[in-house]
Amino acid sequence: MLGNLKHNIKILLIEDNLGDQLLIKEYLSGQKTIGEIVVAETYSKAIECLSEYKNFDVILLDLSLPDANGAELVSDIVEKASKIPVIVLTGYNNREFGTQTIQIGASDYLIKDELNSSNIIKSISYSTERKKIKNQLEESEQKYKQLYNLSPSPMWVYDVETLKFLSVNISTIKLYGYSQDEFLKMTISDIRLKHENKVIEEIINLNQSSDTYNVINNHITKEGRIIKVELNSAEIVFENRKARLVLGNEITLKKMNENILALENEIFELNANPLISFENVLEKFVSKIEDIIPDSYCTILKIEKDNTIKSLVNGSKVPKELISIIEGKTIEQIEYPCNYAISNSETVIIENFENNKEWNHLIETAVKFDIKGLVATPIQKSYGKALGGFVICYNKIKKIDKLEIELIERIAKFLGILLENNISQNEIKISNNKYEILAKATSDTIWDWDVLNDTMQYNMSMYHMFGYIADKVSNMANWWKDKIHPDDLEKVSNHIELFFQHKEEQLQLEYRFLCADGKYKYILDRAFAIYDTEDNPTRVIGAMQDITELRESIEAISQQNIKLREIAWTQSHIVRAPLARIMGLVDLLINYQGDEMNAKELLKNISKSADELDVIIRDIVQNTEQIKDN
Repeated sequence: MLGNLKHNIKILLIEDNLGDQLLIKEYLSGQKTIGEIVVAETYSKAIECLSEYKNFDVILLDLSLPDANGAELVSDIVEKASKIPVIVLTGYNNREFGTQTIQIGASDYLIKDELNSSNIIKSISYSTERKKIKNQLEESEQKYKQLYNLSPSPMWVYDVETLKFLSVNISTIKLYGYSQDEFLKMTISDIRLKHENKVIEEIINLNQSSDTYNVINNHITKEGRIIKVELNSAEIVFENRKARLVLGNEITLKKMNENILALENEIFELNANPLISFENVLEKFVSKIEDIIPDSYCTILKIEKDNTIKSLVNGSKVPKELISIIEGKTIEQIEYPCNYAISNSETVIIENFENNKEWNHLIETAVKFDIKGLVATPIQKSYGKALGGFVICYNKIKKIDKLEIELIERIAKFLGILLENNISQNEIKISNNKYEILAKATSDTIWDWDVLNDTMQYNMSMYHMFGYIADKVSNMANWWKDKIHPDDLEKVSNHIELFFQHKEEQLQLEYRFLCADGKYKYILDRAFAIYDTEDNPTRVIGAMQDITELRESIEAISQQNIKLREIAWTQSHIVRAPLARIMGLVDLLINYQGDEMNAKELLKNISKSADELDVIIRDIVQNTEQIKDN
C-alpha cells in the first residue's frame, strides 16, 4: 500500500500539542515518500498556510485548537481544503464524534493513542486515493452537467410514474419556449398534440417495454408551432426516483429539407428535358412548394430589361388582380414588400399585416386578397445581381419562425440557379446560332477553345483546309499544339501566355500548321478571349486563315526584286565598262591621223568591245524574261 503513495508528499499538520507534533513527525520520519511537514498550531495559522501554499497533499487535523474546535472546526477546514483530504486526529473520549466527522467531509479519523507509523501511512494512502477518486467523480459529474445543460440538443428528465418534468436543459427551453419553472409544473403529455388521444398510454407502454427507445413524435411549442422531434430515451435514477433521460432532436427542418432536396432533384431532371418548357418546370416547382408549406401560395417575379417587375410564374391560388397591381413597378418604387426585398437584397417578413406599422398602407389590399402575412426574398445570380423575387403569402396568421425563413431563402437560391442557368442557356443558344452562321459563311477554320477543360471544337473548314478526316481530329487542345511547326511552337506558346497574363481580349498569330499530307500551311490566326468575373480566361474563339499563297506571292516578289536589283547593278556597272571603251576608241579613231594598220587595230578593239556589250545585253534580256515568267 505504501508503494501507491507518490513521493515528496506535503503534509499540513494542524496540532497545538508539541508532544503530539513530535510524535507524528517521528512516525513519518522514516518514510521515503513523505516530504515537507508544515505545522499550524492554531486555526487562523492553518487558514493562512492553506492560502499561501495551496499545494498540500493531505491535512492532519486535531479536533481541539486554541481558537476553534469541534464540528465547526472540521467543517471550516474541509471547506477551505477543497480537494485536499482531511484526516481527523481524536482521542478516546471523542471516538464517536470521529465517525461523525466523516459525514461532515473528513476523509478518515485516527485515535491518537493508537497512532503508529503503519496506520498513519495507511490512512494517508487511503485518504489521498479516495479523495482522488472523489475529485474525478466530481469533475466527471460537473462535465456531465455542462454537457447536459449546454448541449445544442434538447434534453430533459421526467418521472416514470407521474410523467412530470424533473429537469430540462437550456436547448429544451429555447426550442419549446417555456421557462424552467413552467416546465417543472408540466408533464411530458403537455408538449404533445391534444388530439392525440393515446399519448399517455403510448408513453407508459414505451416506458415499460424497454430500457431504451427511439421514436419520432409531433410536439407543440408554447407558441403553438408544431414540430417533428426524434426522441432517444433511457432509464436512469434521478434524485432517488425512477426516471427517464430523453434526448430530443428536432427534425422539422430536416424533413422539410429532405422534401425540398427531393423536389430540387426532380426539378433539375425536368429542366434537363428539352421537351418540357422552362415555364412548366417553374409551375411544377411552385405547386410542390405550396404543398410543403401549408396555407400558402407563391409567385415568382422577374426583373425586365427596363427594370420593371413582371410575374414569371404564379401558384394556382394567386389572384390575377393582385399580380396586375404589382407588375410594371420598378424595383426602386418601394410600394410593395417584393420591391423592397429585391431593391435592398434582403428578406421582408410580415407575420400580420394588421399589426405591422411599416406596411400599414397595404392593409386594404391584404384584406381584399385575404393575405394575413407574407415573406418576400430576392432571387439573385451567383455573384449577387438581382434577377427577381420570390414571394410566399399566407392566408392564416402564423408565427413565421427562423426555420421557415431559412427554407424560403433556400428556395430563392435554388430559383436563382434555375433562372441564371436558363438565361445562360438562352445566351449560349443565341451565341451558338451566330457562331454557326459565321462558320458557314467563311472559308476560315473557326475554333472554340474551352480553357477550363482544355478542349477545342472546330467547324467543317478544319477538314477542307487541312485535309483531315473527322476521326483523326481530337478535341483536346494538345492536338492543335502538336500540329504547329516545331520552329514556331515556342513563339506561339509564349505569345498566348503573355496574352492571358495581360488580360488582353484580341490575339493575332502567324505560324505554320501541319496538313494531313505532311506539308505545312502558313496560317494567320485571329482570336478573341472571354474572361470570368475574376479575370480568368474561360473561352477563346478564333479563325485560322490560310495565307500560304499570300506568303508564296510575297516570296516571289522578293525574288523578283533581287533579280531587278541584279539587273540594275549590271546596267550601272558591267555595261558601262565596254561602253566606255567603245566610246574612247571611237574618239581615238575620229581624231587619229596615223597609218592604216593602227586604224585597223582600233576598229578591231571597238568590235571586240561591242561583242562584249552584246553578250551583257543578252543576259539582261534573259533575266528580264525570267522575271516575267515568274
